[in-house]
Amino acid sequence: VVQVVDAETNSFRYTYIEWRDGSGRWTVWRAVSKKIKEVDALRCPHTNTLSSADVDRPDCPTAFYHDLEFKNQLEARSIEGLEGEETHLAPKTYVYLTDEEDFNGVGGYVSKISRRLYWFWEFAVRGRGRQTSPVFYNTKEEARDARTEAMYVFDWPPLADGWLDEDESKKKYIDYGPFWEVIRDNDDVMHPWDVRFGSDYSEYDNPDFRYHCTSAYNWERHHDIIMSFGLNLRALCDDPESDVPHSRCGELLWACATMRDCFRHCRSPMTVNRHVVNGINTYDKWNEIVILALPKEGWQKKAMPAYLFSGAYSEGPIKPVACLRRDLTDGKEGLDEARTWAAAGHPDVSDSCY
Repeated sequence: VVQVVDAETNSFRYTYIEWRDGSGRWTVWRAVSKKIKEVDALRCPHTNTLSSADVDRPDCPTAFYHDLEFKNQLEARSIEGLEGEETHLAPKTYVYLTDEEDFNGVGGYVSKISRRLYWFWEFAVRGRGRQTSPVFYNTKEEARDARTEAMYVFDWPPLADGWLDEDESKKKYIDYGPFWEVIRDNDDVMHPWDVRFGSDYSEYDNPDFRYHCTSAYNWERHHDIIMSFGLNLRALCDDPESDVPHSRCGELLWACATMRDCFRHCRSPMTVNRHVVNGINTYDKWNEIVILALPKEGWQKKAMPAYLFSGAYSEGPIKPVACLRRDLTDGKEGLDEARTWAAAGHPDVSDSCY
């Protein structure tokens, strides 16, 4: 044991790896470790008596970075000069208005000093965490308006472009500035997340076909080419200036196995924004789409967690055999009509555009 331990420092002379490489037994190492701890306890009694009242503790403990950050935030959120609101809630209580219409992302805090309720805002940004208001507000309306302004001027990260978590994005705010402005300034432009398609899935609406969704804007300008030569293979970029394709699979033609997944894909703000910046859609007509029916031959299935049964790609070209105009704002009713059309073998109906 004397050879293993440095008596002056009460520590091992070797590392554990060196001890084992020299054929030292781990049982000896464990016994010596236990003895070192016992000696340390005698030399430095405070190390194992922290609960004792006899221990001298520093009056000013080390200020870790997170302590300072929290302290600075509290100082910034001063209630000085604020009136707040009367409340029956206990001090230090938090209130969140996530389920209250028009007040998503707004919360309140009951001060233990004044026992009144003060309001703040927050929103989430993918890759940057949760953004929170640096100050309190007297009313929830003030906090809501301040949140709207903060989201508008926020420096959203590239490509992610402010993509919020699911609970946030399903409410009243959208991640893409220009799209958000169009929705805000035009009463007849519906917010994508206000459109609902229900939760019922079917594996195939018609097992002999796959379906591709494109904007009516794109169809009106290129339908002759599409019907004559098939759909072009593309690899669109979220930001054309970056020259970084959204898909890592190269130039391919993508399709869905179900109508529901086609509708969900075209409702996505990320899809709408990608199509607009690449010149194949407009924000004010984001909801006007065309569903193209494509023969099932030549497709390879691709696992995509966001789409339960869909996700198929082809190296094309593939010519559509039928098409149907749809308005996504019709919601579940419009989806069911498209499903019926597909299951019936794509009959010629009033909304057909072949």
